[in-house]
Amino acid sequence: MTQVKITEAESHDVQAIADIAAEAFWREYGSREKAEKAFRDTVAKRWLGIIERRSGIVLVAKEGRRVVGFLVFRWWFGWYGWLEAIAVKEGYRGRGIGKQLLKTLIDKARRQGYTKICLAVDNKDPVSFYKKFGAKKFGELPDDKGDLLELYYIPLKEDNPQNKKSRR
Repeated sequence: MTQVKITEAESHDVQAIADIAAEAFWREYGSREKAEKAFRDTVAKRWLGIIERRSGIVLVAKEGRRVVGFLVFRWWFGWYGWLEAIAVKEGYRGRGIGKQLLKTLIDKARRQGYTKICLAVDNKDPVSFYKKFGAKKFGELPDDKGDLLELYYIPLKEDNPQNKKSRR
């Protein structure tokens, strides 16, 4: 088994990223065909722009030269960033690759001055993953189908000590 290495994505990684995204998120589009079209066209172009302009953090997990996972993170507002997508290729899940990707993002985002990583989840399953990184719920937002997305953030610096009550 080759070790997985986390690196910044390059332009030539976009097709592999789009393929993994379509595989992981196709249910949100109603069919694999619709998901593949969206991720290979519109979404892939947006992610390519983020990579080329360095306007966010796009990481890939590679086993040898093969992309087996990725994440896309971009500026949201203030010093908050938005975790747009994170996915690991089927067959590679359960090996800690998602954890490696998120740990690397946290380190990079902290160094760049971000104070929070914000994200939305549409079901309860991934919440426990994010809670391992200290994720806290801060709200809900309706999606296109009228279902509620839960909004979370992962703090990257301690809360302001002035906001905490002293214990004596």
